[in-house]
Amino acid sequence: MEKLILRSVLLVSLFILTSCAAPEEAPESVGIDPNTIVSGSFSNYDNLSVTGTGTLFFTDVLGTSRRAFQLKASLDSVSTSWVEVIFYGSNSSFPGTDGISIYFHRNGASVSSIVMFDNAASSVTATNLAYYFPTDLDLIIEVHNDGTKARLLVWRRNMVSYVAASADIDTNRPGDLASAMPNTVGSGAFLGLRMQSATVTSAKVISAKVTD
Repeated sequence: MEKLILRSVLLVSLFILTSCAAPEEAPESVGIDPNTIVSGSFSNYDNLSVTGTGTLFFTDVLGTSRRAFQLKASLDSVSTSWVEVIFYGSNSSFPGTDGISIYFHRNGASVSSIVMFDNAASSVTATNLAYYFPTDLDLIIEVHNDGTKARLLVWRRNMVSYVAASADIDTNRPGDLASAMPNTVGSGAFLGLRMQSATVTSAKVISAKVTD
């Protein structure tokens, strides 16, 4: 009888410990969302990675005024590599500087960046990019395309909290850009990716992190 009671206690204890254990984390979100090649030449193109130079149009239309994009990329060439994500373009072929976009360019071992609101461009202050590495860009890019002026925010992925205060880049925050952006919003609902001599292993349209 004592053995039976001891066994029951052990089973109950094991059940309690199992129930209280921390839940298993979801696997890292990787891969490329459904898209169409607009132009370019890619040495690899599938749903896990894209390598080369060209422009992609994502089939997930931006139906709401606030959306985000998960980007993981490697800028493979020391002097010529770059990637650009374009939100709210009016033309799915992305012929020019239409829409709200951000561009990351490799400069040796560092990264430079430019934000574009339609035809207006401004470089990101270098200190905001101090922890950005060209062979390991892993970012959440978000655009608020509402009101009279768009807002673009960028975080390194796996931040503890995706709020405006923790963003590495916030176009509404004084000092983040070399010059202020104009009062404009993207006029369309298309999202695209341009790249040169780069490898992208995650390109996914996701919900906005900041909704207030």
